[in-house]
Amino acid sequence: MIKCITIILLVGVSALSVSAQKEPALARSMDSVYVVDQAVRKLFSSSLNRDSMAKAKNVPVDEIYTVLTAEMVRIDSANIRFIDSVIRVYGYPGKSLVGENASYAAWSVIQHSSRIDEFMPLLKAAADNGELDFPFYAMTLDRQLMYKRQEQIYGTQGSMVTLKSGEKGMIIWPIKDPEGVDERRKKAGFTSTVKENAARMRIDYKVYKLSDLSEPVKKQ
Repeated sequence: MIKCITIILLVGVSALSVSAQKEPALARSMDSVYVVDQAVRKLFSSSLNRDSMAKAKNVPVDEIYTVLTAEMVRIDSANIRFIDSVIRVYGYPGKSLVGENASYAAWSVIQHSSRIDEFMPLLKAAADNGELDFPFYAMTLDRQLMYKRQEQIYGTQGSMVTLKSGEKGMIIWPIKDPEGVDERRKKAGFTSTVKENAARMRIDYKVYKLSDLSEPVKKQ
């Protein structure tokens, strides 16, 4: 594993608070999983570290993202196996079991997996029972719809696409009833508008239809 991931892991685990009500040891493990899940993804946007990472891996700078992608796939595979093992014993590890911080770990790993369909009933039940904040379920629902090449509901997902016009770039994936999306977001518990969310992802928000797209969505 890239050295900086390990450093981030150590710092991140010490910084996270464990507020577990029932399983503090499991909560600490979940915190660790979450930190690693996020750390490798943060490296993709870290231009500051590209040269040092390439040097550490002994690869050209223009190949470092390929190396990081392989690392991310390896980490995601290990993480989803861990979450599988937790769910077999405890069911979905929600707030009452591991506390609020750690409860997001399972969601994040599932969100980054290729098995969203399989876990959606668990996430829905966790959200309905207050074990997972509803906006997290809503984000996974949007991602599931995007992967099925259907309109998302809450406008949480962006994707790199090619438009029929020939233009390529990141867009907010087409939304069902875009005029009402901000009201749906508010009812779901989001505190930002779809435009503000797009800005957070560094996307210039424009309304697109599925018919505007010329290629399948690329999973990220």
